[in-house]
Amino acid sequence: MRQLSLVAVLIICGLLAAPLVPSDQGTATAQSTGDSCLDPQSDIALQNGISVPRSEANVTGHLIYDQSTQTLTITYRNLSATSEFWVDLTTTHYNRGVRVVNMTGFANLSSDIGYSFRWDGRTQHPSLTLSIIDQQASQGENHEYAATPHWGFFPVPSHAPATNLSFDGEGFVGDQFILAGPNSVYTASSGCQNIRLIVPQTANLSESPSSIVNSLASASRQFDVGPQYSYVNAYAVTDPIRRGGAAETHEFWVHDSATFDFGSEYWGGVIPANTWLHEYTHTRQLFTVNSSVQLGDQMWWFTEASASYYAVDLTTRQQYAGPCEYTHYFWNVSRTRMGTVVLSNQSQWGPNDQGQYRKGAVVLSALDQRIRNETNGRRTLDDVVYRMNTHNGTVTYADFKQIVEQVAGTSLDAWLDTQITTSTYPEPGLRESACRWHLTIQQLIYTNKGRAVLAMAALIVIAAGYRIYQWQQN
Repeated sequence: MRQLSLVAVLIICGLLAAPLVPSDQGTATAQSTGDSCLDPQSDIALQNGISVPRSEANVTGHLIYDQSTQTLTITYRNLSATSEFWVDLTTTHYNRGVRVVNMTGFANLSSDIGYSFRWDGRTQHPSLTLSIIDQQASQGENHEYAATPHWGFFPVPSHAPATNLSFDGEGFVGDQFILAGPNSVYTASSGCQNIRLIVPQTANLSESPSSIVNSLASASRQFDVGPQYSYVNAYAVTDPIRRGGAAETHEFWVHDSATFDFGSEYWGGVIPANTWLHEYTHTRQLFTVNSSVQLGDQMWWFTEASASYYAVDLTTRQQYAGPCEYTHYFWNVSRTRMGTVVLSNQSQWGPNDQGQYRKGAVVLSALDQRIRNETNGRRTLDDVVYRMNTHNGTVTYADFKQIVEQVAGTSLDAWLDTQITTSTYPEPGLRESACRWHLTIQQLIYTNKGRAVLAMAALIVIAAGYRIYQWQQN
């Protein structure tokens, strides 16, 4: 009986040990010591709108938020210095519920490709009034703005010529977002980057404001991937805006329900990890916003995949989670698959394009692990992102493979082709041997391989028990 039990244990351990390879703990080679901060306004697309400093604009726009009608009115002044004045909104803003519900001194020249309003050249103080519609669909993917009796969240319209916006009353005007109503601003700095967290009075943050702003500042120091913007504005929002977050160049918003505990958020099915650090990572992806570098079409997956990966990795670095949580997270995500996902082909990212978030993050965890192993922990995925950020021109898939080879010191082309250009899922990078027994139990319960091992062990135990029973009868 003892011999048979020992054989069963050895079989189980032998079958399950292979995927559980702990990784080296290492830090990225210091890359950006001499890099200075960039002015983010130069990278903001014109159509996204921007509020420029008062010293850079003759035209001013004064904002008043009416809590009773839940509308934002912008009244423009000093137009005598310009011959023409335009205010534009994009179809994206329109699709997300933003409407111009009243205007004075403007002609509406909107079309299918945008919403444009031209000053009539005569009205001394022309104005536009914005509102948000369809707010009941708060779980909708595009529900990113809000107007409530207590606060409002709006995009900054595009102005030509450049305009300075300011509130007549309580509110905060960023470069691309407007938060109307009472709010508090929390600040932190890291090197040449200043970080502001803007929190409306009605928000109920799951994490403390000081923890959030300090976490973002820590990420600024830890995420050594090249130039960064001189300032970042992070907005906390609440219902009726959807869960999650969104980033625009150097500004982003996150729903106040977001936490650092990505383990608990995983079970909600969305697998958002730490949304604060996910959106912050987007502000460090110069290959998505800087005019000197961009991604080729086979690399579009990398934007959300890297933000999803670093939401977990940076949380782990900051000790809000440990290596075991990192390991469990990616083990779970790697087994929550969205059908056939081919990262290099956007049409095969699965429902709601979730493949780039899920499979993409798993691939990058495995790639980070391989780089660490190949370099004895001296280099990590950070070094790949640095080279992508500082690449001149378009980062094609061929460029990406070359960058990985330069960082790892060996070619990983065949492995990358399998993970990125086919539907194959890799085993994720697992970081801590202390998690081995916990993962072994998960594998036994939740995988076909584990169930087969349990069945084999059960048969061995039953056979051994039957043999003992026969021996006792004799």
